[in-house]
Amino acid sequence: MNWLAQLGIFILILAALKYLLGLPISIVGSLVLSVVVTLVFAGISSISRRDV
Repeated sequence: MNWLAQLGIFILILAALKYLLGLPISIVGSLVLSVVVTLVFAGISSISRRDV
């Protein structure tokens, strides 16, 4: 899965959580969170690929 797909999925999950929990997450905050989580996912996937 490429990083764009991960980013899209995370944004969908974040939006769902925001609506379910009523969290006051700003657009900028959610973008920053999604970028950070995407970078973490990319790092984990690249590390796991290197180990194989």
